[in-house]
Amino acid sequence: MYMIRLATNNDLENIMKIIKEIKLEMQQLNNPQWSEKDDYPNEEIFKDDIYYNTLYVLEEENTIKGLICIDYTKRTYKQKAISNDQGKYYEINRVAVNSAYRSQNIAVRLMKFAEEIALKNNIYLLKSSTEKSNVKMHKLFLKLGYSQKELFCYNSYPGQYYSYEKKL
Repeated sequence: MYMIRLATNNDLENIMKIIKEIKLEMQQLNNPQWSEKDDYPNEEIFKDDIYYNTLYVLEEENTIKGLICIDYTKRTYKQKAISNDQGKYYEINRVAVNSAYRSQNIAVRLMKFAEEIALKNNIYLLKSSTEKSNVKMHKLFLKLGYSQKELFCYNSYPGQYYSYEKKL
């Protein structure tokens, strides 16, 4: 039986192993979204996620199989949903699944968990983005009913990204 729980600093070593593996995989697929070169994501980012209680891990039999950041802070204020002209929303970031446990619906479970957290807190919009070459995430977003929005670039990261939204 699996559980999804808030990550702790004790989880960082295992989280970083998963991230290192995914960075190598992305490099092999010419996906610049996560890389050692740009040092994203790094341990400091995950420590920050943990500090703000936005990072969750899916754990089964004492093994972290995946993780997700459900961000409602934008790091400027704590415990509030991000606001824009569409109202409050949560932003999904850093979805990662240990390669040894792929094809077990880990990412789907994590994304459904994000929906549950949002609804529990009266948030009816989820947003995310992924690099245009990240085929796996594009398929996941569409499978889960997200709408693909605009193509954009970050100032500080390489690549082009599609934004996604899902109204709950």
